[in-house]
Amino acid sequence: MEKLVSTDLPFSSSGKSLALAINGGSRVNDLRHLSFVYKTFNGVKQLHLGFHRDLRWHDWRGKYHCYEFNGIDPIVQETFAEYLEALAAANFGEECNISYSGVYEDDLRYFDGDMKYVDNGLGSGLTCATFVLAVMKAFGLQLVRAESWPRDREQDRRWLDWILGELRRS
Repeated sequence: MEKLVSTDLPFSSSGKSLALAINGGSRVNDLRHLSFVYKTFNGVKQLHLGFHRDLRWHDWRGKYHCYEFNGIDPIVQETFAEYLEALAAANFGEECNISYSGVYEDDLRYFDGDMKYVDNGLGSGLTCATFVLAVMKAFGLQLVRAESWPRDREQDRRWLDWILGELRRS
């Protein structure tokens, strides 16, 4: 895994243009949210999956705590930031079909060569966190080893039950 450095102000260090941002979790049972933050010629942007078919792409608002990537070459970071811009443009707005699901399969392909989301069938989709994993993997960067994740945790089952209820209501 690449080393992440905590910062409240992204890209204060020279040469960096990619970070992960987290918010939430300040209270018991609070949900956390994960997103990309990246620097372009047009400023600092944020890209994240809000919920079912809700890709959010906007200027950085500073409401998250950032973790910059120290272990990824600055040129690769710039290239990945450009990739994020193109992926956002290909999937943003009325055309967004990125499903929300708590079931992530590391061996599936979630984005095609044109950076469009690939619907892998019933039950397939992404959360804010697995969106980050799937996008990085599509680019050729692996953030974590999915096989090392804990399985069958009670809190994960409770969360999945809650999410399924939210999806039914939406």
